[in-house]
Amino acid sequence: MELIKGIEHREKIMEMLSGRSSIIIDTDPLSIYNEFHPPFSFPIPAKDVMSVVSRPDLMNENIMIFSSIQADLEFLMGIDLPSNVKIIYDNTDRSWSRYYPFAYYKSIDAWGLYTKIGEFSIIDIREEFELFSGFIEGSINIPFSRIMQEPINLDKGKRYAVICAHGNRSRVAIELLSSMGLDVYDVAGGMQRWLEAGLPVSYEED
Repeated sequence: MELIKGIEHREKIMEMLSGRSSIIIDTDPLSIYNEFHPPFSFPIPAKDVMSVVSRPDLMNENIMIFSSIQADLEFLMGIDLPSNVKIIYDNTDRSWSRYYPFAYYKSIDAWGLYTKIGEFSIIDIREEFELFSGFIEGSINIPFSRIMQEPINLDKGKRYAVICAHGNRSRVAIELLSSMGLDVYDVAGGMQRWLEAGLPVSYEED
């Protein structure tokens, strides 16, 4: 595990972030994450980091963990993180956001989408096997795995709402889709929030 102070290693961080060659984790609270965060990052609390980075399939991956919270840094430094993990720390105001184009994204909650359902084309990025729990009528299923592996041809004249199971994959997907010039919104909380709100769903017929 390597500790890098963001403000002191601008070029190194930019090199690691370029080309989406790293798995990027951000441990900051959502109140901070939602303001700015590394593109294509996953918001994961510090207490859950070890369970992610210790997965066998990630042993050979370059993993970057961004944090601006002192308590999170102390926690991460106190656990036995694998050698392929780098921690990027800035305890001031995320100084590295001044020199790297951190992501901003638009979002809409479940009720907001339901009340404006006619204004959006809905893209459900869950994998096909996840649809058994129900899906929004009229939504298009484009699995997250496909979005990350191949170009997606969509009408740039439409507005899209992107939904997944819990709202994590959709944040990553909309950053990629928005970079293609698409008008995309993240559905906050994903299908979990939609179902909790008691909003209507459809099911595949046998």
